[in-house]
Parts: sequence; C-alpha cells; structure tokens
Amino acid sequence: EEELGDRVKTWVACNMVSQRVSTGYGQPPSTVYDWTLSPTGWSGTGYQLPREVEIRLDIEKFCNKVMKSMYTNKTDAVGLVDDAPRSVLSDLLASDFEDIEVITYLYLRAAGLHFRLSAFFYSPDSSDYHLHLTSLWMSLKAFLDIIFGLDDNANGLLPHATNYILQMIIASAFALLKLSNSSFVNTFKLAHIKDLFTRTIRAIRTISVATNDLPSRLAEVLAQLWKSGGSGPRSGPAQSESSKDSLQLKVRCRMSMSLVHDSVWRWREDFQAKEKGNLDIAVKNPTNPDSNVESSASSVVDNGLPSMGLTNDAFHNASTTLFGESNYEVFDPQMWMLDGLGNFPFDDVTGMI
Repeated sequence: EEELGDRVKTWVACNMVSQRVSTGYGQPPSTVYDWTLSPTGWSGTGYQLPREVEIRLDIEKFCNKVMKSMYTNKTDAVGLVDDAPRSVLSDLLASDFEDIEVITYLYLRAAGLHFRLSAFFYSPDSSDYHLHLTSLWMSLKAFLDIIFGLDDNANGLLPHATNYILQMIIASAFALLKLSNSSFVNTFKLAHIKDLFTRTIRAIRTISVATNDLPSRLAEVLAQLWKSGGSGPRSGPAQSESSKDSLQLKVRCRMSMSLVHDSVWRWREDFQAKEKGNLDIAVKNPTNPDSNVESSASSVVDNGLPSMGLTNDAFHNASTTLFGESNYEVFDPQMWMLDGLGNFPFDDVTGMI
C-alpha cells in the first residue's frame, strides 16, 4: 500500500507540473489524467490520496478543461471557439470553478485568472463582452491580492515564487496595461489600476534573481509600455488603435498566454524595431512607471542597431551552464522575442506567429 501511494502521488505530481508548464507557456497540455487519477481508480486498494493533493489536482484538471474547451476548436486555425459557444462554455466553467474546494488560494486564483484571460478573445460586439471583462478584472484583483500578501509577508515568500506563478503575475501586468488603454478604464478608478500595475511591476522585480534576467527585462518592457502608451504619465503619443478594438489581440495562438506574446510583439515592433532604446542597458537603470522621469537608457541606441539579443553575458552563461548548472532562460520564447531574434511570419487573419 505504501509503494502504491508513492507511485500515485508521483504520477499526480508529474501531471500537475506538466499542466502548469503548459498553462504558463500557452502550449497544448501533455497531461494524462487517466483512471489512476480518479477517486474510483483507488477503490478496493485501501489507498486514499491526501485531500490537499487531491484538491491541487482538481485545480490543474480545471486548467486543463479550460484549455481543451476554449482553445481546441479543430475548425479554427488557432483552435479558438466562436463567441456564442464560448459564452456557454464560460458559464459551465465558472460553475466548475466555484465547486472547487478551497485549501490554498494562490493556485486557485491563478487558475481563475487563466480562465478569465479568455475575455480578450471575445468580439467587442458580443452582448456579454463587458461582463467578461468585468469578470477578468475581478480575477485579476483576487490573484494580485494574494501576490501582494506574499510580498508583504514578513518571511519574504514572494522571491521564492515558482516560474508558473511568475508567468501568471506577468500576465496580470499585461492585462492591467491592456485594460488601462481601453474604454474599460472608465469603469474603475484609474488611480486604482495604476496602483495595482505599479505594485505588480515591483513584485516581478522582487522575483528577479539576476540583472538582465527574464523577469527584470519583462518588468522593464511593461514599464516602458506604460510610460509610452499607458494611462499614467505619457512620454509619447497615445495608442493609435480605436477604443473599440484596443483590447483585441493579433497574436492568438498561445491560448491564455496570447496576451503576453501579443504585448511583447507590439513592444518589439514599436520600441526595438524603431530603435527607441536598448533593453539590456535600460534594465540596469529601471524605468519607474509611476514617475515622469525616463530611464537613462531610454534614448540610447547601440551603434544604431537594434539589440539582436543574446547578449555576450547571456550567451556566455548559456554556453557555460548548458551541461552544468542549468540556465534555461535562453530557451524561453519570451527571451528570444525580447532579443529580436528571428523574423517570425505573422498572419493577420489567423493570428499565428
């Protein structure tokens, strides 16, 4: 019985980790929720999965259900479901989410955010468009309240956050940025959105463990986007998109993480391609989104050439630690996009990159 319990818990852990990797990177899940992971699978064995583990598994199963329900339409180029069936599925998923027993709020709120990020795929003309945005806003606040609690914790828990939680925090920041640039901002106080955004940037930088690592670079990207086109102090012209279409995504092939990839792609087109600054230099003197003062590197151009990224330090770290102490950031798709590597084909119709 003890050996059976160890095997089941190991299999559960493998699927939970696999699901979080899929969710965080916006990739199809490779999980296998077979009969051994259902309560009936243990009947007659005398083994009972610990309740906390079982609930954590239920959370990841919910994330898997969101991905398969919302993003696996075989008749669509990127798997998106049409607005009408998506609204029905959203109601069913919302009911399932409410039924999950609460033991740990952190991963439950992350799952809720993953679910509600689908709001960016609805047409602005759909009848319940504003309702889905409001649900997204509530999920954002619920998740970030947990994160800020970790940041304020006397034991300093936030610096030890997992990569999956970091990815959800980054998605939260980009969602706040997106909402602040839309007519939706009129529904809530701008000062509140700005405060949430500033604290989220600080949380991302708190998780950063080295200069110029992925969290610090994405935090700088977020701050630059806020300063240039956010609803806070602006250093450049406002967004050119119409208010009606300002929440629409061009990149739609990364499931709930499409928002992050879409925002980084837009930053790459607006900042890096137009040589507005060097990110590697800017992160050494981070931009404060709550200030009118620019980063000292905001007007620096590296010999007139865009950063063609892996920096010498990054390349050295990747090459020297590949077979030793691992540094996997070099393989992260966000790092490649920030470095300007590759000229990915973009299709305005399918939203594929």
